[in-house]
Amino acid sequence: MSMCIVMGLLLGQIITQFFCITSRINRQWRQAELVAYLPEHLTLVEARIDELTSAVQVLKEKWNSLTPLFKLPVELILMILSLLVAGDEPDVQSLEFCSQVCRRMRQICLDYPSLWRDAMNMSASPKLMALILQCSMPLPFSIAIDFAQWNPEDPQFPNCAANLGLVASSLH
Repeated sequence: MSMCIVMGLLLGQIITQFFCITSRINRQWRQAELVAYLPEHLTLVEARIDELTSAVQVLKEKWNSLTPLFKLPVELILMILSLLVAGDEPDVQSLEFCSQVCRRMRQICLDYPSLWRDAMNMSASPKLMALILQCSMPLPFSIAIDFAQWNPEDPQFPNCAANLGLVASSLH
């Protein structure tokens, strides 16, 4: 009897190990199947994400077109924007921010290089000055520099010196 019990216990352990091994093999086989299926499925998911992103963009554009800004004529918007760059110290950064409000504002800002030409400011950051020069590109510009007022200890002096180099490199 005791031999039968021992044999039964051994048989039970063997069967348990067999099911564990079979389960592990099935799991690995399913993982291999899944790995083979994932790239195809991932491509479909990415395509759907692109479709939804485009749909969201269309909805945002439609939403923007309903704002009061879109009801204003371009000429009026240009007059408002030109006030930013009027005077001795043009507010170039605000003009840059306005160009980032929406697609229409960006288009208006980029379609009128005279806004950027009038925004010429030697104390702007060199990055902003490069943007001004690029956006005002087809138009000629003039600058007046009073070197007597340049003070090397002024915190904006490095910008002025760097911008002078940018302006000189864009001369034709």
